[in-house]
Amino acid sequence: MAAVPEIKSSEDIDKRNTYRKKFRISALKGKDDPYVSSFLSANTNEEKVAILQKIKDTVNESEYNELKKILLSESVLTTGVLMKIK
Repeated sequence: MAAVPEIKSSEDIDKRNTYRKKFRISALKGKDDPYVSSFLSANTNEEKVAILQKIKDTVNESEYNELKKILLSESVLTTGVLMKIK
């Protein structure tokens, strides 16, 4: 008798995709980044804007621009969110 595959919820699938993105971004940056973790955990665009604004205010410009580039390339940052950053 063949085994029945486990049915995954959409929450499980979302978590798996988040972990994969976090892994790829960490590999690109060469380290695990708490900013990336908090950004990926954000549920709304408003939360993403607030986190990204804090990152911008905390790190130097080149680090911020590099992170922005990576987040855009991994499709976790949209231009709509980016346009709301002051």
